Amino acid sequence: MKNNDKRVIDIDGRKIEVSEEVYKEYQRGQRKERYIMKDLKRGQIRIDGEKITVKPGREDSVERLIETHPQYFVEKSDGPEELLDKKELLECLTEALHSLSAEEWQLIQELYYLDRTEREVSTALSLAKTTLHRRKNAILSKLRKILEEK
Repeated sequence: MKNNDKRVIDIDGRKIEVSEEVYKEYQRGQRKERYIMKDLKRGQIRIDGEKITVKPGREDSVERLIETHPQYFVEKSDGPEELLDKKELLECLTEALHSLSAEEWQLIQELYYLDRTEREVSTALSLAKTTLHRRKNAILSKLRKILEEK
């Protein structure tokens, strides 16, 4: 090779003489690494007069997005009417649950309050899965009917 075909690259503080072809591949790899590590993570900001558009990077954190653009992440809180409706519904549901028998209450408690599967509950109560499923549906229908009457 001619002397002008040689290039020097720095790897871990050591200077290494390489060919032009190796040098170009090394530079291409370095650019790709910079692109992945920096460009993809960085968001883009575009300003058009008074309008500012921010396009977050691919690896932007939710915390930073909430911090920089809280208007997009505001939790909707219920108004007074919705809160009153929910309170009334919970009171009706509590009354309906009190009307259940001890066995029905146990089944609802296992499935919905303790978040167990029908399979787990059927094993614990020594019931067939189909029997448990049928009883669950009957109880839910009973609760639905009580709630509709109120």
